Amino acid sequence: FQDSVFYPVLVASKKVYLATKGAFDPTIGPLINAYGFGPDKVSKILDQHIIDSLLQFIGFSKINFNSSLITLPKGAYLDLSAVAKGYAVDIIADYLKSKNIEHAMVEIGGEVRAFGTNERDEVWKIGIQDPLIESEEYQPPFAVVNLENRSVATSGNYRNFYRIGDKIFAHIIDPRTGNMGKKNILSASVFAPNCMIADAYATAFMILDIETSMEILKADDTLDALLIYQGETGPDHIITEGIKSDIIAINKIP
Repeated sequence: FQDSVFYPVLVASKKVYLATKGAFDPTIGPLINAYGFGPDKVSKILDQHIIDSLLQFIGFSKINFNSSLITLPKGAYLDLSAVAKGYAVDIIADYLKSKNIEHAMVEIGGEVRAFGTNERDEVWKIGIQDPLIESEEYQPPFAVVNLENRSVATSGNYRNFYRIGDKIFAHIIDPRTGNMGKKNILSASVFAPNCMIADAYATAFMILDIETSMEILKADDTLDALLIYQGETGPDHIITEGIKSDIIAINKIP
């Protein structure tokens, strides 16, 4: 465990867990698996009794760790899928920089980190998917962002879900209640100095409402976001000031 790549993930996870008051919590593993989004891959509808029985294992504050050791309660396990892709992007980007590569864009599963410029000597341009378009065929992005020496990670319910009957079950689960998130954010794209932090906050914002997410963003000047949400009169979006000048909206919602 010591000197491994695992410890920084736990440190970052604790930071976001505290900042989001538990909306981001890697100990959610037992619930993720029970819903069918974990290793077992068995889609299920959970009743409240099952959810309550699993909540006893959830809570990042229940684990103890340092740079040498981690201890978890019996029955608990970590699901780090909400930061794994972002962290992998950071590891690759840092490796490239260590080899004196000055210009690169690293992307894994939609999580991106870019530095330097592209082959046309321009700032890297990254597309943000429109969460309101369900077609798998190519569609124009909702927005394009100039990404310069920064990371962006996007979370939404438009890819990882399953159907049972006429109901849709999405993979965003609130670790505080054990229920699937039903807040008003449709898609969260978070910009941060590293991709792991962006990845974690993007997941948390899908669980939180727009007002709470904006409070977190305003409290941390290293973060920016493009949030697409369901407003009172229909879909809408908000862009934080720090990234507004770098975003070009393509399919603005009326």
